[in-house]
Amino acid sequence: VLYRRGIEQLARDNLVKAREDLERITFTIETMDLLEPLVKLRLADATFYKGDDISYIDARAKYLDFVVLDGGHPLAPYAQFQAGICSLQQVSAPTQDQTQTHTALEEFREVMRRWPGTSYAQAAEGVISEAETYLARHEYSVGRFYYKKKKFKAAARRFRGILDHYPSYPDKDRVYLRLGEALVRSGKAVQAAQFVSGSEDGGFFANFAITSPGADLGEVEAILAGEMERVRTELVTDAELQEAKNELFSSALARRQTASGRGFELGEALVQTGDPRAADRRLEAIAAVTSDDVLRVAQTWLKPGSRVDLTYIQGEDDASK
Repeated sequence: VLYRRGIEQLARDNLVKAREDLERITFTIETMDLLEPLVKLRLADATFYKGDDISYIDARAKYLDFVVLDGGHPLAPYAQFQAGICSLQQVSAPTQDQTQTHTALEEFREVMRRWPGTSYAQAAEGVISEAETYLARHEYSVGRFYYKKKKFKAAARRFRGILDHYPSYPDKDRVYLRLGEALVRSGKAVQAAQFVSGSEDGGFFANFAITSPGADLGEVEAILAGEMERVRTELVTDAELQEAKNELFSSALARRQTASGRGFELGEALVQTGDPRAADRRLEAIAAVTSDDVLRVAQTWLKPGSRVDLTYIQGEDDASK
């Protein structure tokens, strides 16, 4: 009766009364094995739902105690999962210390390791992804801090770490942008850019960086290759796609502001396609492009086997003489 009443009070969020009822329960030899684990777990729940940091610490200890003493119980994966949630709830913002986030990740991974295939393992996998995104945001905020302080090498290490350790981070476009800027400002590269060269017979896409003397060429090359691989294997976000379209439209319309620009565009269209309206048709086609189109084309034309890497290294002789 007390257990049932305690559960009802817990469902009504009457946490004090729920705890009082549950703590008054006495066990007999017949009920101890069945009832005692359930009471311990509901007492942990009553503590958890208080929702403050002290209660999360206390509840986590209770959940982990349940896992240690009743690891074979059907609700043991629930207790392990809740321990991770307790750790995660103690993290206030991405800019703060992330020790509890790392602790939570270990606890969720323990759920997946010990109880694979359960609903709690599936839930843990989803929360792990969210927690890793939180950690990536923390690393990004630290990188931005270093960048603002003009500590560009430290910023580049933080941004690079995001790409290495959190490949599913949804805002990687910002990371690549900041990483490129940090590389340039740190002295590892003096320029980083991409361009397309088209002609009547074909063309190519170039992704390049001009590094500074003494820079780690392997590191810069890996960053460029990583960006190409991202475009080839991941859908660009709606924001990325719209930004690219806006830049292309702005460039085309700006060129049409002068007579020479309009003449060049018309001549280029006639030479390459024989169609004087090719420039307008190109803009119409760009407007219709989707993220799936970008991925399909990237997978067709940006294959690693079709890539040519060129490295120009200054020799001993002065080329200017």
